[in-house]
Amino acid sequence: MRNQGQFPIQTPDGVMVPAERDDACEVIRPEGDADRIQPPPNFQRRWNYRLLLTLAAIVVIAPVFIYALHEYQMRRMASTFLERAEKYEAEGSFALAAKNLQGYLRFNPDDIDARVRMALLTLETAETPGQKQNAYFQLSAVLTKLPERDDLRRKRVELLIDSLPSSAENLPQADQDLDILIGNLHETTSDDPDFARAQKEIVELCVIKAKCCEILSDTEGAIRAYRYAVKIDPEQVTARSHLARLLSRQGQKKEAEDVLKKLVQYRPDSGEGDRARASFYHDAGNLQAAI
Repeated sequence: MRNQGQFPIQTPDGVMVPAERDDACEVIRPEGDADRIQPPPNFQRRWNYRLLLTLAAIVVIAPVFIYALHEYQMRRMASTFLERAEKYEAEGSFALAAKNLQGYLRFNPDDIDARVRMALLTLETAETPGQKQNAYFQLSAVLTKLPERDDLRRKRVELLIDSLPSSAENLPQADQDLDILIGNLHETTSDDPDFARAQKEIVELCVIKAKCCEILSDTEGAIRAYRYAVKIDPEQVTARSHLARLLSRQGQKKEAEDVLKKLVQYRPDSGEGDRARASFYHDAGNLQAAI
């Protein structure tokens, strides 16, 4: 049934009103005449399928396009941060390099190479205890992903022993790292071209391990580490000096003197053996022997 509220309708030819008996309409002209308008038979609404398909395509494609544009912008920003970081690092501006590399990692958090660089830059620029602690955390995070990176492990050891306040929490970690580093170097065989270098590094690490044990009040562990360093390199001045000092404190004065006497025998012309021996007797209160 026709909605009567739509009428009357003003048209160019006159006023359109509904007919009284059927669905037809009548147009009343100004002069009083009326024309009858009959609706077309079998009238039905037709859909504009082309418009509907166009709208559907827009709805489907628009999110994809927006996502692709967003990804492109993110990649471009990340690339800009990385380029700036490389530029500042080449110029020696490590703080600015670290800041831009941090921006890059916001977009690429799984880039492990960038995380390694970030840890090294943080370590390079660390001055306050908080910054050094941050460098430690970043090195530790990288080492969980790359446990084979002995260079990073050694940097963590040096940071723990030399830079951070010595505590019962970080020194055991350093001691564990030293054991891993020494164990890995022991895998270098005598026919390997790097054998001599590996032996030298073992001696250095044993001296560091002994110092770590001394801080932890593990005198026996320190003595073992110094002994091993001297076994590999009998001319190692630091190891022999500290070994003699610890042996003397343990009441083994004769062995302590023998350790220093052999150092003088191994290095008769360097003067280091004589100085180490004199320092040992001076600390022991034997000024006559120190002269």
